[in-house]
Amino acid sequence: MLKFPMEIKNILKKASNESKEVYFCVEILVRSGSRIGAVLKLRGSDCIGGGKIIIHQQKGSRPLTCQLIDCAELANKCIGQNILLFPNLSYWFIYRLFQKWGCYSRSLGNKNNSVTHFARKEIAQNVYDATKNVLDVQAVLGHSSYKSAYYYVNELRPKRKCNAQILTTTCGDLSPFIVKRGNIIYLAKKNGKKSTMY
Repeated sequence: MLKFPMEIKNILKKASNESKEVYFCVEILVRSGSRIGAVLKLRGSDCIGGGKIIIHQQKGSRPLTCQLIDCAELANKCIGQNILLFPNLSYWFIYRLFQKWGCYSRSLGNKNNSVTHFARKEIAQNVYDATKNVLDVQAVLGHSSYKSAYYYVNELRPKRKCNAQILTTTCGDLSPFIVKRGNIIYLAKKNGKKSTMY
């Protein structure tokens, strides 16, 4: 059994001072490690009983099952109802809430703080620290490929960027190009906009 990261416990403690709807949403986020967008799309029909919720993720990831503890009763009341669980919440509301709580992280090699994936990264790092197996991280986060899990684990992040480094060394000067994560290359245009090249 994995220990729940201290940061996650702190998030739940801070969320307990908010409305029931916010606490319900935050508990799903931190217990499942799911993306905010997927959680905000949850409906009563995704509740399957016993405090469990099926979370259908985007980006080709597999669905996750989330076992709630504090809000299990709320989830059970919503079973079979075709209503949004969080009609009053938005992506930006959750984003600003996490930012206000100081819940953000910076991944190795990333210049920006990650707010929206904070809980997801904490869970991934905790799983990797306990097992040292990227396949376990893949299973917990629901990724269809284990390579996607590299983004969430600091020790594995450099491996994820190796294709871009190889591209830089083999092709010489890439000054008109900007290499972004996911190894998609953007060609900078004169008007300042970018066009995507794969």
